[in-house]
Amino acid sequence: DILMHKADVVGQAVIKVAQDNHIYAIGDGPDQEKLAPDTVLTSGIASTPDLMLQVAQQVQNGTFVGSNSTPGFAAGVLSLAPFNTMVPADVQTKVNQVIDQIKSGKLTVPEITTQSQYPFQCPGRPTAVGRPDTPIGSR
Repeated sequence: DILMHKADVVGQAVIKVAQDNHIYAIGDGPDQEKLAPDTVLTSGIASTPDLMLQVAQQVQNGTFVGSNSTPGFAAGVLSLAPFNTMVPADVQTKVNQVIDQIKSGKLTVPEITTQSQYPFQCPGRPTAVGRPDTPIGSR
């Protein structure tokens, strides 16, 4: 099992729970391996300065359109911290190959905007507000 959070510093509790239960974790925000070197495999790093620069350039060029967006690896906004030495070299290679495919446009990550699009459901857990078409962020 691997726990992953998307909560930056607040997610330290998730890492602690993973460590206490001998489960691997993936951090978020800064590289969080130092919090639990025996637990954290890598961390997702979002570059807010790069994102803000991209938006500022769009505004300057007159191409900015106000909308929700989810820039990631392809936009150069998301990266991974170095892998923990526990992660086997072949797994690191495979993950990096997938990231390269995303960056090149060969692989497109689908954007999930409603609960019904989410491929995994917890048994016995209702969908958002009981409606599968409820936007994820509106609970």
